Amino acid sequence: MVPNTITNKNEWAAASRIPATAPTLSGADITLWNPGDLETDINIITTATSGLTFSLNGNIKLSLNDITPEDGDAKIRINSSTHLIEGLDNNNVPTGKLYNKYILSGDFFKIPLNTYLNNEWQGTRLTGPEMIVEYDYLYY
Repeated sequence: MVPNTITNKNEWAAASRIPATAPTLSGADITLWNPGDLETDINIITTATSGLTFSLNGNIKLSLNDITPEDGDAKIRINSSTHLIEGLDNNNVPTGKLYNKYILSGDFFKIPLNTYLNNEWQGTRLTGPEMIVEYDYLYY
């Protein structure tokens, strides 16, 4: 018979590094949590076409020149897995148009693992224009 209480649940929860609540995934100043075992790729979706500088914990990682969207593109997606800046329609479907030529400085980046500081787990602060982020936790 399996008991309905697990006596070491709090120990397991702390060791797993899985946050109790989901991270905020939209805004211009977002705390990202990566309690996984590996750094993870990120997709950043934005309607902004200027002021495209993305920083992690205050360090600029990627800056783009002002973008002139092509017909049919309502948003752009920065995809760190494929190293592409892609055009998206209003339904977030890729249009096949690429915007890598607008990279001013920096490079594509991943979300680092959370760090443990002052007896608590620390997230990673992502700042940039209004955006939505998508990513996964990677465990092995």
